[in-house]
Amino acid sequence: MKRLIIAVAIVLAVVGGIVAGVPAALSSTLVKQHIADQIADWTGRKVTFTGNPGIAVLPSVRIWISGVTIAGPACRGPPWTTR
Repeated sequence: MKRLIIAVAIVLAVVGGIVAGVPAALSSTLVKQHIADQIADWTGRKVTFTGNPGIAVLPSVRIWISGVTIAGPACRGPPWTTR
């Protein structure tokens, strides 16, 4: 019984360490760049951030970003002109 308690405590400590270490291990610059690349792929527009992303893993995994700017379409002149 004592070995079981010790094994459970070790497992909980390892899982707790992983959960606590994930936000510290992820670089906000890498996360920001990856998210910007994904949004740019989806929209075809340039994406920039003025804020820093936040990461939380408890009680569920969450990522939030502030200051997101998505570029508008390139202006080619009035739609009635031909080139």
